[in-house]
Parts: sequence; structure tokens; C-alpha cells
Amino acid sequence: MVQAGDRTPFVSREPERALLRQLLDRMEAGGRALVLISGEPGIGKSRLAQETAAEGASEGVRILTGYCRGGQSSVAYLPFVEILEATARQLPAGTFREALGADAGEMVRLLPALSRSWPHLPSLLDLPLEQERRYFFNSFAEVLDRLSRLAPLMLIIEDLQWADEASLLLLEHLVRRDSQAPLLILATYRDTELDSNSTLAGTLEELHRLRATHRLVLRALDIGATAHMLEALSGQEPPATAVALIYQAGEGNPFFTEELFHHLAEEGTLMDPVGRWRSAPAAAFSVPPAVRLVIERRLARLSAEVQQVLTTAAAIGPSFSFPLLRELVDLEGEAMMRALEEAKRAHIVVSFSAAGESNFRFAHDLIRETLLEGISPPRRQALHLHVADVMERLFAEELPERSPDIANQLLLAGSAADAHRSVRFLLLAGDRALATVAFEDGFRHFDHALTLLRNGDGPDSAYARFRLGLALRGLGKWDRAVNSFGDALNQYMEIGDSAAVGHVCAELALQLFYARRFAECGEIVNRGLAAIGDMVSADRVLLQCIGGRLFSFAGEFERGDELIRRSVTTAEELGDDRLLGVALLGSTMHHWAWVQPASALERADRAIDLTRGTGALWNLADGAPFVQLALVLAGRLDEVTRLGEEIEPLARRIGHHGGLMVAGRSRLLVEITSGDLAAVEVSASRDLALCEEIGLPWVPDSYAWLGLVSFWRGDWQAALDAFAQGMKSEGPGTVSGACWAGSVLVLAHLGEEVRCRRMLADPPVELPKPRRPSSLGSWTGFLMGTEAVALLGARDEAASRYDLVLEAIAAGNVLRGYDNRLLEAVAGMAAGAAQRWDVAEGHFQRSLELADTLPHRLDQPDVRRLYAVMLMERGGSGDSAHARRLLMEASSLYRKIGMPRHLQMAQALLTDLAPGRSDRVGRPSKSAGLTGREVQVLSLLAGGLTSKEVAEELSLSVTTVQRHIANIYMKIGVRNRAEATAYALRSGLERPTT
Repeated sequence: MVQAGDRTPFVSREPERALLRQLLDRMEAGGRALVLISGEPGIGKSRLAQETAAEGASEGVRILTGYCRGGQSSVAYLPFVEILEATARQLPAGTFREALGADAGEMVRLLPALSRSWPHLPSLLDLPLEQERRYFFNSFAEVLDRLSRLAPLMLIIEDLQWADEASLLLLEHLVRRDSQAPLLILATYRDTELDSNSTLAGTLEELHRLRATHRLVLRALDIGATAHMLEALSGQEPPATAVALIYQAGEGNPFFTEELFHHLAEEGTLMDPVGRWRSAPAAAFSVPPAVRLVIERRLARLSAEVQQVLTTAAAIGPSFSFPLLRELVDLEGEAMMRALEEAKRAHIVVSFSAAGESNFRFAHDLIRETLLEGISPPRRQALHLHVADVMERLFAEELPERSPDIANQLLLAGSAADAHRSVRFLLLAGDRALATVAFEDGFRHFDHALTLLRNGDGPDSAYARFRLGLALRGLGKWDRAVNSFGDALNQYMEIGDSAAVGHVCAELALQLFYARRFAECGEIVNRGLAAIGDMVSADRVLLQCIGGRLFSFAGEFERGDELIRRSVTTAEELGDDRLLGVALLGSTMHHWAWVQPASALERADRAIDLTRGTGALWNLADGAPFVQLALVLAGRLDEVTRLGEEIEPLARRIGHHGGLMVAGRSRLLVEITSGDLAAVEVSASRDLALCEEIGLPWVPDSYAWLGLVSFWRGDWQAALDAFAQGMKSEGPGTVSGACWAGSVLVLAHLGEEVRCRRMLADPPVELPKPRRPSSLGSWTGFLMGTEAVALLGARDEAASRYDLVLEAIAAGNVLRGYDNRLLEAVAGMAAGAAQRWDVAEGHFQRSLELADTLPHRLDQPDVRRLYAVMLMERGGSGDSAHARRLLMEASSLYRKIGMPRHLQMAQALLTDLAPGRSDRVGRPSKSAGLTGREVQVLSLLAGGLTSKEVAEELSLSVTTVQRHIANIYMKIGVRNRAEATAYALRSGLERPTT
């Protein structure tokens, strides 16, 4: 006869085992996969996973197992906590520490004892709560990758139907991760308990879409497999009558089949005294109608002491430790051990080791459920309260870590537990959940605490509401978070807790700033600073810094500058390097937004060193990209690239979408200078997709770069369309105006003087004034507008802008915002318009030197073309030959980059300089105020082309050509095409060649 302690036989499941064998082979070769094993309770999900694990372990695969369990206040990430604990048991301490690597500090979230074992672990990074989880998930995945390099890794996660939401999110992250590390995850769950509206259902739906996911649904055994199982259990072939009876009662469920076998064997009705199967007919067997009744009868045969121990253990949970159980049950140690050994022999519990303690787990949760249902509700509540009392006393030194379990016991105790005590542990459990970035659990704990705080006021209520807001922010529910912060703020103000008011205001202001609710943000900043008063604190620094950024980006330089300066001073008073780094980065953002790169970069290196050195990586990813943008304006492109190699991966890892966006834009600006228009278009498209996906309110900038790419590629109508699209959603602020400026520039190149001047007369931003700070949008509009009026031939207007262009250069600007035009070239155009030829030539020569040394490949041809235009207008000795050389170089570069319309412009100018033509060719038309485009149109008309043919030649619309013709007639004082042709011939114009 089979002995009670023997291993249950494993039968059937050949197709499932074949798939798992295949995945094992693939995993050991470097593949990774998730297998979801589902079925009803007792169908053999865990056993299939265990058999696969045994097979893998024999081939050197490391097996790590974690269990989920029910209860709203149970430990977050429990299966992954147990997986890490199992790793620590399996590996030597030094090897385990190496596997944790630089992520050891993050793993303290799961195993607080690590900080006691290794006191000098890296501290947790200073990240906003909503980003901490992403970083933690990536850190956990990195640890698994390092472990899998030691040996292929198999994770078994049991009872996924009871998993907390945070564990499900981590599982999904691991499966989605793009890694070549060998990893196989087996996850079991009961599909009979799957609610279509549950979190697990949503997770399964997402997981099933992934190629790496495989699904195994276990069905009941057939009668042949049941016979094989009974033969293995008994060691002899069972009679057909017994097989039929047990198969019919057990319905092919392996667990029920085994329970029936043991039950009937223990009754003595299954086998005779010498251990042979009885040959009595089926009617001789008394088979209970349900598995729970079978379990009840088996439990009833255990001694009273064993039943007492098991009932208490069931109140603890699916697993329990010997020390805790010993404190709960009034039995001597030896008697306790005997009781557990008896339960183990009866297949009621199984033993395992964790964290150096003897632990036990119920063989199946149906057994635990049956034990708890066997006692009355009042007794069950009293038992849970007793468990909570003992846990609080036994774990007094580690209450924060144990608080979720204690809170769960108090909730299960119901009215038997004191409400204030339950609130205390719910708040502790909520804080623990936030510390482990389990925001769903945190939300439940704080929300439950608020339901128990019936009067709804007092410090506990305010605290719960504030922490509830943090949990909501971590879940991405920003509007609800703002409301919860607001409720907490009001309660703290009623209480008169100024420090708490300041702290809540700092969190709420940051929330409103990112949500672009600027008016409310300003109100909260002022409210918080008023509450703090003269108190020097970290919250004061943060409020000043947030307020400074707010007013700066909203277009109020003086208020922004004052608050930023105060934040730096307050941080220095506190002697807090992290806060000082944050404040200095705020200063960089402020001065960049006002096109003052020299001031922006003055202490940027120190700011980066401070934030990096204090582990404030969120702040680093938040501010360093603006350092990159300031470096772009200063023309320090190599430094932009080097810093980006650190910041972009960091922003991506911690989930700082704003930092990722700005760092990506810095890279895009460097790509502009490289002349790689395809790369610029890809980056601009990705930037637009990121803004739209995340809901970042900076879409107009994306359209500005898409428009510029179209402009450089020669599709000028597409450029105007992109700029128009951007202007639709452009709001006020320091960075507004780029799409307007781009439109002005393209219209000037098209010779659309009327439309261009109409836009110049109605700018969406206030243009710069001498010796006054002006925003990025203002300067961009002014500097692009300067180029536009020069192209239109408005000499006096272009010349009048020269001193302000020099002022921008004096502030440290080498490049213009958005399109990266060298400011020396813009200054050259303005000086040329004033006919200050030597000054203009100096600017163009410096532009050429900068374009070649940076290098700025996109401006290399443009500077040469503009310099040539200046030389042609000056008309001095040798200017024509010099201009010809520059234009030939520009043509070659335009052709290489792929700028056909700019190439046409250069070639048209070369035509004017053809041998045999006067050095002064084309100047009569210039003196008449014709633009470069109008000169092209006039020369084509003189060559006999129709309006349609001119449009095709210049890639313009017929309407645009006709508008040009009307302007030409007006400027040169003619009435028809014949008179215009005669004028063109007198001026030496003819059809340009290509």
C-alpha cells in the first residue's frame, strides 16, 4: 500500500510536456518565454510546473519559485520577494551581491534585510513616485539578467489569480523586456475564478498578444490516465470497478482523485488488511459528493491537537512560519512539531525553508479554505485578532515591513478590532506600498483608512488624503491626485500645520506645473510660500524653484528670475547638495528659455555634478536636457552629444518622458548641423509621436521641425502646411512663435511679399527690445524675421535690426533657435542691408569659419550663398569672381545634402555671374526692389515661358507665379509682359540655366 508521505504520481500531459521541453531547449540556447498554465483547482497546474522544473534543474537551470496569496493587505510583489529570497538561499553571499550589482539599493524595496546585511548599499534614487516604479522594474529585470548569465533561469509563479496588481505589472514588464538573457517563466492560475473585469483578465489579454507568451489550459484526465494514477498510488493494478467509481466521483481531477484515494484507503474500504485492492462492487464504496466533504472527513481523522494547529495556521494564511505558529498555539515545542509532522504525513502541509526559518505551506488552498469554513464567524474574527496581536508583539522591530499582514488580520477581525489601531496599520501598510512602488496597494490601504476615519478630519485623515494623492499620481490619475492633494491641503490648513501645508503645496504645485495648469500652480506656490513664512526648508527651495520655472516659462522673466535666485540661496543656506543641484538646474532652464546661454551654462556643470553625485537622477534627467539645449545655442555641439549619451538612456529607464523629449530634441538639433535631413525627419516624427502618445503639450515644436525639414528639402508648400498645423495648437509662453517664424521665412523665400509682410505685422509674440530679456520664441521670430526682410529687399528694416542681432551674440548665442542658423550670418545679412560692406564681410567670414569648424554642414552652403549675394551687391573689385567661387561651392554642397530649391537659388545667381556679363548684372532689378524670386520669374518671362511653365520650372503654383508677376509689374512700372521682357533685356536678364 502507498505510504502517506510518498510523492503523488504524475501521469498524462504529454502534449503539454512536449511544448515545455521545447521551450526549455530554446531557453537554454538564449531564448525567453512565458507559459500561462490555467485550469480548475486541483487539475495539476502546479505539478506540471514542478515536473518541468525538475527536468530543467537536472540540466543546470536555476529554479526560483514565488507564490501569490489573497488578502487586500498582503505583501506587495510577494512572489518576487520569495524569488529573491530563494536566490539568496541558493547562492553564496558574494555571488548574490554581484548579481544584485548596482541595483542592490532598489532590491531593498523587496528585501529590507539586505540593508542590514550590507550597510553600504547604494541608497534609493530620488525620483518622483510615478517614475520610481519604472526604475525599480528595470532594476529587477537587470538583476534577473545577471542571474541568468550565471545559469539559465526558470521562474515559477503560483496562483496568479491572487496576485496583487503591482506583481502583475512587473510580470508584464519582464515579458515585454527586450533581452537575450535565458529566462522561462511558468505562471499558474485558476481560470474558474477569472472575472472578465478583473485586473488579471486585463493582464492576460495583454500578455496573450505577446509572441513570447504560450497558453496551456489543463483539462480533466481521462479514465485511462486515472487508472494509471491509481496504479501508481497503490503500487498495483486497480480493479475496473474502483477506477470507474473514483473517475466518476473525481471527474478526472488529479487532486480530488488523490484525496478520494487517501480517504477510502484510510477508511479501509479500498484495500484489504494485506494491502490488496478489494474486489467488492462499486456500491460497497461510500464516496462523498464533493471534494470539500472529502477534505473535512480526512481532517476529522486527525488528532484534536493537529486540528487546532491547522486551524490557527489557516488564519495566518496559505503559508506560515514555525516561530509565529508556536507563539499562537498553546502547545509545547515538541508537541507542536509532532502535530506538524502528522499534518505533513497526511499531505495537509508541505515544508520549506525561507530566510533561515522553518516554514510550511498548505498542500492546497482548498484545505485551508475548508479549515476556516469549519469555524463560526465570531470565532474566526477572534482568531484573526489574536494573530494580529501576536504578530505586532513578535515583529515589533520590523513593523513597517510586517504592517500589510497585520493590517490584513485586523481587517479580517472586523468589528472585533479597534478602528484606530486598524487605521494605524493601514497607514503603515500604505507607506510600505509606496516605498515598494505598489501604488494600487497604497491606494487601497489609504482609501480603506479614510473609510474607517468616520469624522473625516484630524491629522490622520489629512495624512491619508495626502498619501492617497501620491498613490493616485503614481497610477497616472493626475486629476484625482490633484483633488486629493487639495483636500489634504485644506485639512492641514484647518489644523494649522504650516510645515505640512508647505510640503503638500510643493507636491501639488509640481503636479499642476506638469499638467500645464499654470494659473492654479502659481496660486499654490504663493499659498505654500506664505504658509512656510521665513522657515528655511527643502519645501521652500522646491516651491521657489517650481515657481521660478513657472513664471519664467509663462513669460514673466523678473518674477521667474527672482524666485530661481531665492531657491539657490535657500539651498545654499540649508547646505543640501541635492537641493542646490535642483535649484541650479532650474536656473539653467530659466536662462535657456530667455536665450541667455552664457548665464545658463555658468553653473550647469556644478548642477549636473551635484544631482548626479546625490543620486537625484530624476532631477538630472529633468534639468540636464536643458543644459544640452543651452549648449546647442552656444554652439558646443560635441558636449551636447556626450551629455546626451548619458541622459537619453537615463530618461528612458526611469520613465521621464519630458526629459526624454528634450534630450531627443537636443540630438535632433545636432542632426540639423550634420546636414542629415533624413535623420532630422525621423527624429522630428518620433518627437511628434512621443508628444501625442504621452500627452505632452509641446506638439507645435514638432511641427516646426517637420516644416523646416520640408523647407530644406525643397517642398515649400509642405513646410507652410506643417507650420500652419503647429500654429493651431500653439499657446502663449516663452517657446511660442517658432511655427510663425518658419512661415515668415518660407514666404520670404517664395517671394510672397504681401503675405509675408502681413504676418510680420502681426507677430504672436512680443519681439525683443534693446537691453531687455526676451524669450526663445521672441528671439526666434526676430532673427528669422531679420533674414526674411533681408530676402524681401527691405534694406532699412533689415539694417535697423543689426544692433539687436549683436546683442543676441553677446549673450553667448552662436546658433539661432530651432533651425540652428549661425547668428554671424544673420548679422552679416543685416550689416549688408545697411551697406556696411566690411562689417558684413567680417561676419560672413566668421560664419564660414564656424560652419567649417563646428562643423555645421547645413549652414556651409547657406553661408556661402548669402556671402556671395553680399559680394554681388557690393560690386567691388574681384567680388564677382569671389562670389562665383562661393556659389559653385554652395551648389556642390546643396546637391550633396539634397536641397534642390536652394540649389536652384545658387545656380540662378551663378547665371547672373556668367562670363561676359557685367559685375553689376542684376542690380537694376535690385534697385527697383525686386526680390531674388521676382528676378527669377522675370528672367523666365523674358525667355518666353508662360505662367504655367514658370510655375513648373520653379515648383510653384500658377497662382503664386501670377502674384509675383503682378508685384514685378508694379515695382518696375510696366503694364504687360512685352514691357516686362524689354525691361529684363535692358537689365541683362535671361532664362537661368540648371
